[in-house]
Amino acid sequence: MTPDITVSKTESTGWRVELTIDGEPAAWLLIVDRLMRIGSAQVRMAGIGGVWTEPQFRKQGMMHQVMDRVVEFMAEKNFDVSLLFGITQFYPRWGYATTMADQRLSVRTDDAIRAASELQLRPLQSGEMAALLRLHNFANALRTGSTVRKAAHMPEDTLPMGTRFFTPVNVRVVEDERGKMLGYFAWDRERIDRATGKGSPITDEVEVSEVAAADARVRDAILAAAGSVAVRNGVAVVNFHLPVDHPFAVHCRGYGAEQRVLTRADGGAMMRIVQLGQLMEKLEDEFSRRVAGQGLSGKVAIETDLGSCALTVSNAGARVSETVRSPDVTLELEQWKLIQLLTGYRTVPDVLGDVRVQAFAPARRPARAASLSASGRALAEALFPTGWAYCWHADWF
Repeated sequence: MTPDITVSKTESTGWRVELTIDGEPAAWLLIVDRLMRIGSAQVRMAGIGGVWTEPQFRKQGMMHQVMDRVVEFMAEKNFDVSLLFGITQFYPRWGYATTMADQRLSVRTDDAIRAASELQLRPLQSGEMAALLRLHNFANALRTGSTVRKAAHMPEDTLPMGTRFFTPVNVRVVEDERGKMLGYFAWDRERIDRATGKGSPITDEVEVSEVAAADARVRDAILAAAGSVAVRNGVAVVNFHLPVDHPFAVHCRGYGAEQRVLTRADGGAMMRIVQLGQLMEKLEDEFSRRVAGQGLSGKVAIETDLGSCALTVSNAGARVSETVRSPDVTLELEQWKLIQLLTGYRTVPDVLGDVRVQAFAPARRPARAASLSASGRALAEALFPTGWAYCWHADWF
């Protein structure tokens, strides 16, 4: 068998990385080119999806060879980070680590329909996607993990999928008296048979994949509308897939809700850093935003397996550089731990005390203590606060 790996441009913005054996496709995946937010910053993200190995070639290391090439290619193309939605115990060997929790909010149907519904909802119409994108991007301007949506990434009159791949959605919008879009929500409409391509209506659950709402009045209208769908379907609970701290989730506390957070040691939404220096430069304004008004100052040196960088914090904000003399704090950690800090998935003391070289792997060295002074810890935690990163299902690949 003669393996060969090629990288070819796809019709959409992205690439196909394919391994062939004697000219026959054996394993492949797709890379999409997106902008992803880390706080207020927008960084270039390589999204990995469509991962497949033909059955006769599985467990022979084919995808391992593909991933080796992917890591090289992402560096060649100067991506800042990479994101994938992966299985466990596979992707950490290429430096990927879980950075986002699976977050869900459930509201009893009887509670949802108690919400005021003075505003009417209607289906999203053709030509309104631009308005929906503006609303979505505005609502997620500071949401780490969300992608910057563009018309090229979306169908003209709907969202590409619901809470699962290949799941069409219904989209309903709320508008004011002048026709301005104030909010919308989408929920799973059909289950698609992958073999036949036929869809069957979903009537045994209500899974809301996305919500955006300008104010409490709009949130009430959406909650009531989702409850009405559940009433028609005879379903006792409405599930909303959204971040724990999302304004809609906070609003639902007034009606009674259950929030579920699933964190993983490995698998799910996983990321890695590709180009450390340029990533940190793009985050400079975000670091300044994080430390603003806290009266902190100091120098932080960061040493990783991808190289080193430094942050200098003062009343003027944060400045990124390649090195710094006499740092007040030195963080020695693998890049996968740094991306977990940047996305807010884990705390500084937790990461510094983690002895693993690779996520979901046994320790390969003795435990080390996280030795930070009180001022150094305050500075590090201000630069790397915990949070609720989230990538909406419609943006998965």
